[in-house]
Amino acid sequence: MNLFQYLAKIQRKTSFNKSEEAIFFNEHAYLFAKNDLWVKFPKASDPFDVVRGNIIIRSIINKETIEKAYLQKQQGLDAGETDSLSLEEYMRDILSSLPYITYENEKIYVPIFPEFLNIFYREEFEKLIQKPYKALLSDFQAAAIDSFDQYGIALFDSYFTK
Repeated sequence: MNLFQYLAKIQRKTSFNKSEEAIFFNEHAYLFAKNDLWVKFPKASDPFDVVRGNIIIRSIINKETIEKAYLQKQQGLDAGETDSLSLEEYMRDILSSLPYITYENEKIYVPIFPEFLNIFYREEFEKLIQKPYKALLSDFQAAAIDSFDQYGIALFDSYFTK
């Protein structure tokens, strides 16, 4: 028996079901109901599917966080509220706390969408409240893509995974 076999034999057993990733997945699995593409993920049984599911969950959370932040700031500006931060600075602060992937030298915050829609979630926020993109706020199923097909391995080497 070599050293690696010996170490594998005596290592402490860990339960993936009690890991931070599995707990996060179980707490947020209800988000998969928002799209038929993700129907298999609530039943994820192995760690790889849980990691893939968490990438989608974090994408949905990013989408909702960006939309909510933009809408709140824009409503405040429309109401005449004055703030020390401009809309661009405010959104830059919000984005700085969110996970992203770097794909073709661009940050992608919502990888459940194609690259062109991510421009709206990265810098052209005003389009989120203009037709036809306003529909993305409530029903985005038609715009969602297979993130793993589009962005590939970049998703696994990003801030969407731990």
